[in-house]
Amino acid sequence: MKIIVYGNPRPLQRPRLSRGRVYNPSSDDINKMKRILQQHVKKPLDGALDMHIAFYMPIAKSLPKKKQAERENAPHTSRPDLDNLIKLVCDAGNGILYHDDCQVVSLTATKCYGTDPQTTITVTNQSLSGFSLETPKHRTHEPTLLERF
Repeated sequence: MKIIVYGNPRPLQRPRLSRGRVYNPSSDDINKMKRILQQHVKKPLDGALDMHIAFYMPIAKSLPKKKQAERENAPHTSRPDLDNLIKLVCDAGNGILYHDDCQVVSLTATKCYGTDPQTTITVTNQSLSGFSLETPKHRTHEPTLLERF
């Protein structure tokens, strides 16, 4: 299943404390994302899932046209952080894309510049036959100080 959400990708912000109360500044962003996902998804997926999320960030209009063309599909290395962008999508997908985000067993994400700001979400069921993990290697030595923690 592939879903394209048009508009500037938004990060999940930390809950804030004001006048002794806690509020979530990202609740509007999460609700907007949920409404968009509900339009594309009939029922949540079951089982183990693979997810790929591509974030296309806007290119500054103040740049010359030549620089804008050079930036397209170039890595976006400034804020917002990739992990906060992922968190908003995963939180909004709970109960809509999947029953719970613990079903996502494989996740890849990219963040680059694009002329059309958008978030592309691709979720696929992972068959058990296609799932393989490296078997952990047994220790043949005493753990070092760093390995103990």
